[in-house]
Amino acid sequence: MSAQAYLCTSCSHRFTLETSEQLRCPKCLRQSGLAPDASESAAGRSNPSGAAQSDAGRSPAALVAVVLLAAVAATAGWYFMRDPGLPGSAVADPGSRGSGEAKALDVGAVPEPWADRLDGASPELEAAASSWAKDPAALVSEVARRVPKRSADMDFEASAPNTASELVGKKAGLRAGSLELASLTAALLRAQGVEAQYGYVADHHHAKTSILLRRFVVRAAGGAWLDPFTGQPAAGTVTALNAAEVLANTLATRAMVFIDHRKGDQASKAIGFGRRLAPEDPAIQFAYGEVMLFDELTDLGMSTLEKVAKAHADAMTWQTLGEYASQNRQLFKAQQFFLKAAEADQSYAKPYVMLAQLSLERLEVTPKAQHETLFGQIDAHVAKASTIDANAAGIRTIKAQVAMARGELEAAETFMLDEVKLHPASRNAVLSLAQFYINREKVDEAVEVLETAVKREVPGYELHLVLGGLLAHQELFATARDHMEKALALAPYDPRLRPQIAQLYALQGKLERARELLNEQVERFEKEATGARMLLAQLSLQEKKWDDASTHLDALGAAGASDPNVAIMRYLVALATKKGLDKAKAAAIAAVQKRSSLAQVLMEQGLIKDAEALLREALTKEPEDQQPPYMLVAMLSAQGRDEEAKAIIDAVVKKTPADALEQVMSQFKLAVEQGKKLSGAGAPPPPTPDAKPAREEPTGGGKPEAGGE
Repeated sequence: MSAQAYLCTSCSHRFTLETSEQLRCPKCLRQSGLAPDASESAAGRSNPSGAAQSDAGRSPAALVAVVLLAAVAATAGWYFMRDPGLPGSAVADPGSRGSGEAKALDVGAVPEPWADRLDGASPELEAAASSWAKDPAALVSEVARRVPKRSADMDFEASAPNTASELVGKKAGLRAGSLELASLTAALLRAQGVEAQYGYVADHHHAKTSILLRRFVVRAAGGAWLDPFTGQPAAGTVTALNAAEVLANTLATRAMVFIDHRKGDQASKAIGFGRRLAPEDPAIQFAYGEVMLFDELTDLGMSTLEKVAKAHADAMTWQTLGEYASQNRQLFKAQQFFLKAAEADQSYAKPYVMLAQLSLERLEVTPKAQHETLFGQIDAHVAKASTIDANAAGIRTIKAQVAMARGELEAAETFMLDEVKLHPASRNAVLSLAQFYINREKVDEAVEVLETAVKREVPGYELHLVLGGLLAHQELFATARDHMEKALALAPYDPRLRPQIAQLYALQGKLERARELLNEQVERFEKEATGARMLLAQLSLQEKKWDDASTHLDALGAAGASDPNVAIMRYLVALATKKGLDKAKAAAIAAVQKRSSLAQVLMEQGLIKDAEALLREALTKEPEDQQPPYMLVAMLSAQGRDEEAKAIIDAVVKKTPADALEQVMSQFKLAVEQGKKLSGAGAPPPPTPDAKPAREEPTGGGKPEAGGE
């Protein structure tokens, strides 16, 4: 029985199901948003159809299309209201975990590099200081004007949080959040000989427990508090910060960046020091709970967040709790938290949108006869959200999902298009529309949506990832690679990217660059390196480096012991080296279960003689398999061995009951025709009159291509 690996785009859980099992995530129980898991490359997966066709046996174009399209499905699942900071999975430092009270820590006791602040002095900073305004108010205004801002819903760059030196040095042009802007302002003031103090706006909108929404401010000694994010005087009540608290806020921010970059160990260490430096700060304690959720310590994480919320909650606190509860399938709690968020801020529409989403997800487990009742609940929540803000993000996405549940696809498309028009900078809206088109096999439309979003600089590396996968499917490999590399530059921590880019390089004959990327993947993501090792083995097979291929296959260890693709590749090595051939052949046949499936791989590798031998064996050793006679007839016909083909046909016909004879002869006729076509294969057939013109690679767009490596 065949198995398929899946990724749940709702809770990030990876799992494997037999093809006969009900498709449902075992962690969050969702049935929607489940995609073939390409994080370890399709090279390591069984063919879901049940035919054991190895990626080692695919043509390069087919291999890339399989892997990249699976990645598109995994990435472009419903992006509705999924915040980039919600937890995934990681292994954290056990020493940083725990539910007990943190012991206070003096700032001098924090070791390097955790003691590093963002406003440290440097030659670059000293040199740059003279070119900035000297008056504090003018300086704050200049910082706000000159430095690009990063809003809380944007991805963090690989270097984030960026230091003051980076923001004015060679990396000038990087985006900066509120803490980074405040640190830059303080560093410039100090470089100009003016002492600076930090604080934050205690009553800033929705920022009571959110370190990323917190608005940091700065003042010169004895001066007014100034906000470098707006360039204006601080608006609201300011809480001053001492040196330990500044470092604590910096560490908590770093922890959130590490979560975004999937670095659980570093996140745990950063927040561990941060909460001990400022044990009474609610935003830092809330961040501690979020890190525990990222580490999959669900009960401890949720209890920590709820403890903070009881004393310090605002609408965003309850909203965030609701989203975490929903993700962890604590649906009753999620509903209560969203209701509290709506009560805490009656001008906030998002809680009602999320309540509608909760009701929508119940459709999966609700009898169809009761769907209209749920639709009524959804409509009521949407109506409340619309009363607060008719254009609130997500309203039309909810309406689109309801329309799809009712089979009203044109209405769903209209709602999604409207969502993108109203929120053109929302990656959620863009990706949901692209996914809608992908599901309906409208790839050109999905590409157009994503290309438009990329030109508008909609934030989110996933846009480049999905677009690259779709372009690879259209065999626009150079352009696909450009987008994949842009995604990698934005998200070097994503383990899906390097193997996919490596395959695109391999298609262009740049095997050394492909190998570099795959080796980097193995080094950076040792626990997720199975796919990369298999692709390295495939490259070695392609180059006829049999010993290297064996080394990569051996490195798979237990992960490759039961994988049919590994058995197939070992058989290909044995065929080439004539070493251990009988054992490798037996293992490959056992792995794929049918000689005809293994023969198909050999034919795709050009090993026609060996494939024929397998098919002839199958005639006697696997008589229940109906494919070998037809495959042999096609193969023999392609070689002009018509008499041998006829002998096989005659032998089968003699054993065929009269009532099945017509069908069998029809299949043989098709096999002969296929063989004759293969024997005369040359130019592709002319296009049909209604065929769409093929998309062409832009000649002046992408990176210039050198020759071979």
